[in-house]
Amino acid sequence: MLRMLIVEDERLEREGLLEFLDWSSFGIEVVETACDGLEGIELARKMRPDLIITDIKMSGMAGLEMSKKIKEFLPEVKIIILSGYNDFKFAKEAIRFQAYAYLLKPVEEKEMVEVIKGATNECIKAYEIALEESKNKLQIEESYSVARTQFIADLFEGRVKEEELYEYLKYFHINLIKEDNILVMIIRQSKLNDSVIIDEHDLFDIINNNIDELKDKDYFNVEKSFLYKDSVRNQLVACVSLNSEEDFDTLLYYISNKYLARIKRENNVTLQIGIGKKVETIDDIHLSYNSACEAIEFGEFWSIQGLTYYEGVEVNSKKFEDRLCEFVVKGNYFSKNLVSALSSSEEDKVYQLITDMFDYINNTKCTDRDLLNNYLYNIINEVSLFVYNINKRTEEFMQDYNDSIKAFMNLSNINAIKEYFYTFFGSVLAFLNEKRGSKDESIVKKVIKLIDKKYMECISLKTIAAEVYLSPNYLGNIFKKVTGKTFNVYLCEYRMEKAKELLSKANKKVSSVAQEVGIPNTSYFCMVFKNTFGIAPGEFHERVIRG
Repeated sequence: MLRMLIVEDERLEREGLLEFLDWSSFGIEVVETACDGLEGIELARKMRPDLIITDIKMSGMAGLEMSKKIKEFLPEVKIIILSGYNDFKFAKEAIRFQAYAYLLKPVEEKEMVEVIKGATNECIKAYEIALEESKNKLQIEESYSVARTQFIADLFEGRVKEEELYEYLKYFHINLIKEDNILVMIIRQSKLNDSVIIDEHDLFDIINNNIDELKDKDYFNVEKSFLYKDSVRNQLVACVSLNSEEDFDTLLYYISNKYLARIKRENNVTLQIGIGKKVETIDDIHLSYNSACEAIEFGEFWSIQGLTYYEGVEVNSKKFEDRLCEFVVKGNYFSKNLVSALSSSEEDKVYQLITDMFDYINNTKCTDRDLLNNYLYNIINEVSLFVYNINKRTEEFMQDYNDSIKAFMNLSNINAIKEYFYTFFGSVLAFLNEKRGSKDESIVKKVIKLIDKKYMECISLKTIAAEVYLSPNYLGNIFKKVTGKTFNVYLCEYRMEKAKELLSKANKKVSSVAQEVGIPNTSYFCMVFKNTFGIAPGEFHERVIRG
């Protein structure tokens, strides 16, 4: 879409030019007009036309002077001069500032058509060339960016040949040298607390926007350090060139105690960082990277907030090796006793064993994930076989068993695995209760007793579910199935009935009644009470007292 500006001080001629041709047939979609040279310059700055048709003589600023000034900021614009003077001096001046055409009035339609066709064709050709150049430049930039990203990935993975290393470092403007003290840190968003998960680009922006305070502290060599976006793993990799051993300790202390808290406070993002081992040469950078990977995987699995140091993982690994035999024996103990508790319907004992088992696992922090998975898998297997021996439905059993194993294998941290075990055993217990003639009513009766006992406290479906060792979702479903009401509706109605009883007594303030039925927010209590009974609690109290 081309833009054209018509500059003519005579109104009739200006309007005549506007209607002279069907400008849209030449690809000219926007046509503006100006009544003198000054307005022409102002409009040219705003609309940045591709073509300008201007009279040579105008009141105020003349067409030639205007054209020269416009050419200074729009050198590619095609300017067509219209003149009533067959004067070589004017034509020569127009040629000097590279006017596209110099036409004598009155202009024939055929002549104007040829000039406009030529000018628009040149504009379109210039656009195409500029577009192609822009594409080529973009492709070169993208190729360079892709190549740089691949080189950094290869560098961290130890795939760069030593004889090529320094040539590539120079080409990709990475200022590391052979004998640098280097530390690799892997940065991810913690999945423990944040409700909104961001990608590595947003994470990069957050780190970049908050990097100045670290630079100002001079804890590391800014010129030799860089931040790399790892899109495959949705993480950032920071390669830090250290000034000294003391700076290393100070940097990590500052990140752990101040930097992470500020990012959380200002961006509502919780970061998890794996700290690799320090290396003294760039040839060993892959060792620092690999150890940082181990550190962050360890931190994520064991739900460690903030920084996880590889040195700490190593120490833990050595400690675990000394307890390996004990770990295996404990696994057999928990497996055997869980099946025994299930067979004797000791629900409390089942959940206590699960709690004890995960307390023990958290205490040992097994660094061998395969060993830990087998440890827990064997327990699931033993329990599943126990259930099969009761049910004897092969197809149904295999489907449930496969679903259980698939769900277990997809879990990425110890808290999720622990929650899974509570849910898994809750399902097994529910199945066993049904088989033994115990219905969901018994669970709901227990919950109703808990509500009666604790309605004045800050309870919820989640807290009550924890007390009866069921998942909130499962408990919510059976509660509604038995009572016909959701847990929250039942609890609310129960509290309102209790409030009604309390308000029937003399000398009872509404605020104290609200507290006594577990609703500390008096305004909210009043709203719920009125919605339930159609009368405000204060008014209800007064009516009862008056008799």
